[in-house]
Amino acid sequence: MVEIGAMLGLLTMLIAGSAASSDIRPLLRHQGFVGPINGRETIKYVGEIQAARQHYQIYAYRGVFRAAVVDHGVNRVIVILNGSRLYGTYDASEPLACKVHKRRVTCNVGVIEFTDRGPPPRVLFDGRPQDIDRGPKR
Repeated sequence: MVEIGAMLGLLTMLIAGSAASSDIRPLLRHQGFVGPINGRETIKYVGEIQAARQHYQIYAYRGVFRAAVVDHGVNRVIVILNGSRLYGTYDASEPLACKVHKRRVTCNVGVIEFTDRGPPPRVLFDGRPQDIDRGPKR
């Protein structure tokens, strides 16, 4: 029985690792990500967090769109669950520089602390409360 559990854990890590190294744009489009995906965005893999039996892949997103002949930037921390589901996003006021260590995502605008229940529903970014956007109801 222990061998099966170990094999399932390894399979989950392999799937999550392959998702982390691949282009997540199709996943974001398909699952209702709110943000420009127009070829001008940058999506950087930051790292992975394991919380209980779940694996969360963390990405720093910078999107650009044009409105009234002026470019506007959109910055988000993207959380993907088990390499296949958009869990949610946190908005940020400026381009992100983030790193992952254990269950903590440290960014230039704030910190996201994961628990066994996953990412928190609210964080402080630049001293302001920021709720996780879970996107369209699934």
